[in-house]
Amino acid sequence: MAQEILEDVGGTLEFTAPAISLGSASVSCAIFKPTSSESYATGTATQVDTSSHLVTVVAGRDTITVLSDSGMGVGQSYLWADSDGWVQAIKIANLPGSNVVELESPLIADGSGGATLKGLDFEFAVSAANAADRAMNYRCEWTADPATGDSVKHQTLFHVVRTQFEDAVTPSEAYRYAESNMAGAVLSWDPGRSVELATRASDKVRREIQAAGAYPHLIGESSAFKNAGLYALKLELAMLGFVPPGFDAGVYAATVQESLKSEIRQTMSGLTWLDSDDDAIVDSDEGLGPYTMKLRRQ
Repeated sequence: MAQEILEDVGGTLEFTAPAISLGSASVSCAIFKPTSSESYATGTATQVDTSSHLVTVVAGRDTITVLSDSGMGVGQSYLWADSDGWVQAIKIANLPGSNVVELESPLIADGSGGATLKGLDFEFAVSAANAADRAMNYRCEWTADPATGDSVKHQTLFHVVRTQFEDAVTPSEAYRYAESNMAGAVLSWDPGRSVELATRASDKVRREIQAAGAYPHLIGESSAFKNAGLYALKLELAMLGFVPPGFDAGVYAATVQESLKSEIRQTMSGLTWLDSDDDAIVDSDEGLGPYTMKLRRQ
């Protein structure tokens, strides 16, 4: 989903370079206003972790030990380059200590000590001056230049906004719901699982709001979509196979999907304010207003 950058404040754009860029030597960013094909700001993106980490022990396909985990963080992505030549992108789910790294997903093949990890995450700072004009659909072109091979270019969108949309689900809420309804399953969860579920469920709510014809950040009270977030979380869990006993997985997922859409529609229709023209003023046609009832004396 498009990132939201505050007007006259700025913020940081985030980009994960594709594994094909082979531990990019550099990544540059060019940003464009919605109405222009000419970039108005360019620069070199900052690599989140510049270190090259040596893998010393592979305890399994989802747990490794590195020589030093300095600079690493939960949620960061890396390029795994094995000593036999194969590569893949990995993501950190947990750092329990003693340089042990737990991965979000298993390696695609049996790894071995001697592999190296290079950071794939990059950031680009958008200054307050470059976020002076509030509008939707700014774009950023990221160019990854590998040490060898062809360059790779990707495009992401961001909005310059007055206020930001609140996440419909937080990691703690995701964990609490799962613990209450499938306690046995969460015993093996790492922190990254809760973060991933919350992010995907919140993004799903954002997509459904946009599909209903509104930009999420223009909604007057974003916390109204917490119930929708619960349905989105249920759907994400169902896609991972967590379905209540006695339910057919396909039927359950389809039912929850319809419930999510219905909840979005009901919440949208009951909003007290949707700032459709993004002018920060409650216009007469934007507020729900009080209900009135006509009475007739018999």
